[in-house]
Amino acid sequence: MMEIDEGARTHEQCAFPGPEFSTGGERLRLTEPASILEVVFQFVYPRRHPTLNELDFESVAAVAEAVEKYKIFSAMKTQFIPEHAEKIFLHGVKHDYTNLIDDAAYHLLSRQTSFRILKQLPPHFIMPWLEYQNAWRHIFENTANNIRRSNMDATSICHEIGYDEELDEYYVDFCRNCIAHTLAWLSDLDAIDSLPELKAAVSKTQPYSKIAVTVDPLLCDVCNDDHHCRGLPPIARLFRKKLDAVPPFTHFLQPKA
Repeated sequence: MMEIDEGARTHEQCAFPGPEFSTGGERLRLTEPASILEVVFQFVYPRRHPTLNELDFESVAAVAEAVEKYKIFSAMKTQFIPEHAEKIFLHGVKHDYTNLIDDAAYHLLSRQTSFRILKQLPPHFIMPWLEYQNAWRHIFENTANNIRRSNMDATSICHEIGYDEELDEYYVDFCRNCIAHTLAWLSDLDAIDSLPELKAAVSKTQPYSKIAVTVDPLLCDVCNDDHHCRGLPPIARLFRKKLDAVPPFTHFLQPKA
């Protein structure tokens, strides 16, 4: 058993059990091992948060459970879950911790990571995981197809930016160079694991990789002054909208109607 001061118990960034669990004094007894709580409490106070790289799988999983149990939001907002997403996700699957499953799944989106996770899942999780990943893949594939179809006249400059309300799709007549530029932007996004990082990258109008941005893009005369294709921002806005529409992973675990 380990005790925690009343001050930490009422800290605005956590939600330790209420007064009904108190012994009547100024301290509250918690059931987690002291070694785990020592790490967890470092997230409560305004100081540099710890990294968990030195902890083994079971310890990381135990910290994740305690962070979720006590609603220590400062820990949730740090790199804690992104850095340990695979461990946390698999532990959540094993013990049916739905919140941990969903939080970690948002950091396991790339094809390579998705395949690695697939090989470690129990049988009843395989199909929901494939459906979840397919929801993300469909966004990329649909966007790529729309971009490729946008050069029907093989024009040398970009023009005619429009919107189809019925299909909820933007129409941009890209030039050949700008199609290549925009597909490179999309390809870079496809390698990102984390949804928050992906959303941030979508807002950029340059290809995401560090190598790509060191070279001036070969754009048409219409877009060259902007250093990015003028048709890319509306494509990016619709892409972001579709990202926001994908439900959490546990939605795919629910029985089909």
